[in-house]
Amino acid sequence: MNKQKRINAGILLIIALLFFISGNILAQQKPERNGPPKPPSTSEVNKMVDELSTNLSLSETQKKEISTLYTSHYNNIRESFDNQAGKTSPQEMQQKRKDFEEQIKSLLSDEQKTAFDKFVKNNMNQKGSQKSRRN
Repeated sequence: MNKQKRINAGILLIIALLFFISGNILAQQKPERNGPPKPPSTSEVNKMVDELSTNLSLSETQKKEISTLYTSHYNNIRESFDNQAGKTSPQEMQQKRKDFEEQIKSLLSDEQKTAFDKFVKNNMNQKGSQKSRRN
């Protein structure tokens, strides 16, 4: 009887160890990303354009045209991901962003272009610091 209790205790100990080890392994696995981040909603685009407008002192006409560019840009990005099953290369995305920024600059005065470059640089630095905090 004593031998049977030891065997049962040993089996329970092994099962408990396997349970805890598998729990730790699963807890450490990073979740898989499900494709690209969602494009911003209309209200988020409006918020971005308002922030840009404040920083660059945009006219109402510029604000409307830039809002249209933002919407078009994000629709273009969404289509790229949909058509390529989310496999758009980082280089392609970077080129799309550069083209988008050039389209915006074409609507700005020289003074606004300088402010825009500064604005973009600051936002890129903020995004980079947010990414490093998440990792």
